[in-house]
Amino acid sequence: MIQVLPSDAKEKADSILEEWDCVCNSLGIEHFLVFGTCLGMYRDKGYIVGDDDVDVGIWKKDFQKLYERMIDRGYTSYPIELIQREFNPEKIEQIAWGTHIKFIKYDICLDLWIGLIYDSHHKDFLDSFDKVTYGGREYKVPHPIEDYLKRKYGETWRIPLR
Repeated sequence: MIQVLPSDAKEKADSILEEWDCVCNSLGIEHFLVFGTCLGMYRDKGYIVGDDDVDVGIWKKDFQKLYERMIDRGYTSYPIELIQREFNPEKIEQIAWGTHIKFIKYDICLDLWIGLIYDSHHKDFLDSFDKVTYGGREYKVPHPIEDYLKRKYGETWRIPLR
């Protein structure tokens, strides 16, 4: 459960995760969970303690249509003026790490990672996907999931922080 946010944060995070999934599905966008959200949904069957955002990923080719739909649905993007001025989908494939856009709604951040195949934590794990179930929905996660989590979080990834 997300604990660094207000008490209703889990419900808000659930709404954002579900809405993002619906938008991606309606647009035919392949999408997946990454980082702490992936860890929590696989290991804890929910959000990890201390997490303060929802981490998700898509391919660079799908960013523009997702961006427009998220803005239409009431999300703000940080920093929106930077994205409007400097976003260039062709440059994404040249960037290895840190290519992400933050969408905000209900005071929760949906941290959208774009084209993660170039960074060392993801490049071997996004050719195919495993699945996790949360809130009655199936979400894609990197494959093989346990190897991904071990590379990202180390040998002790199975042990939740308290």
